Amino acid sequence: MNLKFVMNKLTLFFSFSLLFGCGCIFLVDNYLSFGFSILLPVLVVINFILLIFQLIKKNKNVIYHFLSLILFVCLFPFFFQFSFGSNENQKSLSVLTYNVNGVYKENSFLYKKNDKKIMEFIKAKDADVLVFQEFWNFGLKHFEEYPYHFLGYREGYTKSLQVILSKYPIQNQEFIDFPNTDNNAMYVDILYKGEMIRIYNLHFESFGVNVNSELVSFQKMKFLLSKINNVQKKRKKQRELITKDLSVFEGKSVVCGDFNSTQFSSTYKKILKGRKDTFIEKGFGLGTTYSLLGYPLRLDYVLPDNEFEVLSHENFKLDFSDHEPVLTRLKLK
Repeated sequence: MNLKFVMNKLTLFFSFSLLFGCGCIFLVDNYLSFGFSILLPVLVVINFILLIFQLIKKNKNVIYHFLSLILFVCLFPFFFQFSFGSNENQKSLSVLTYNVNGVYKENSFLYKKNDKKIMEFIKAKDADVLVFQEFWNFGLKHFEEYPYHFLGYREGYTKSLQVILSKYPIQNQEFIDFPNTDNNAMYVDILYKGEMIRIYNLHFESFGVNVNSELVSFQKMKFLLSKINNVQKKRKKQRELITKDLSVFEGKSVVCGDFNSTQFSSTYKKILKGRKDTFIEKGFGLGTTYSLLGYPLRLDYVLPDNEFEVLSHENFKLDFSDHEPVLTRLKLK
């Protein structure tokens, strides 16, 4: 078996895997679309390496890599960004979104270790609007500098706690309830310099997968795939509720939150329609907000509509929560 034969087989396998993966993401909502939404960057890198090799060897099969990579570039933003410029000196609306994983009791060891540091970080950044998922049930008293807030607690509802805090007056607030789940969505309309701006806080369905314990047997693997399929179906219904609300709202808006979906997912693509991704506009690097066994994922977003100019985008590596925060500065056009 010679090298040329092996490389041709690899070319066919990886180029068609990338083509198949791109198709799955748009055509189905199951474990295949989930898996490819995570693996697409790896397939892109492998296809690029094989493309270079086949070009050097002047192998006509290089066309398969060109086709698969061109399709990827047409459908998705590149996962690594190179933006160096920012306009932070301009007057702006700063928005910080963060899944703080606030499940600890106040004064507990883990609270003192992590949550207190989170609050110190947030206060140091001094954003105009804070958008939290998995908030602390005791947390509001620590943010007295934010006179306006919408806390997602309702008696009789067992929802993961969300909150939006603002330095600007909140004129309206509402829930977008996701059925049969602890996850949810909410929004506020804030009055900013005479303009009404809607800020969405989204927390889409998570998989709750323990990779170490759920991949150890065939039966557990079957259960895991079934769980992923169910979550994908739930998330599809959730994003349909959000896109419906976005379609009927005619004002300016900024969508924030923990999507529990990568930028190579149909959830992200549907919500992004007609919007900007602050990371794509002004980010640098991979924009990682979650680590899956060391594998970097971008699950948390700020997506303003086209009425905004993105002045800056920041990612952080804090390790205070399972997610990392995103801070952006926006300017109305």
